[in-house]
Amino acid sequence: MLNQPVRVLIQLAESLQGVALPAGALQRNAANEPVVWLHERAEIFRPQVVQVQPLDGRQVLVKGLTGGERVVTQGAALLQQIR
Repeated sequence: MLNQPVRVLIQLAESLQGVALPAGALQRNAANEPVVWLHERAEIFRPQVVQVQPLDGRQVLVKGLTGGERVVTQGAALLQQIR
């Protein structure tokens, strides 16, 4: 049938290391580097420069986190505006 949406999945032979996050969690700092916002404690957020590789249209693979961090995945663009 024509005009039907199709989902295509491709599996790589190699495994990738990192954390899969929604693409909306990724922002750019003033130097145009990719950053994610880390929630450190109540009302305290810190940008963290990361390395990014696209996974699909909705997710990205993020490298540069040490593990255990709380990453802002919704509303990250709002935090970017405040800075």
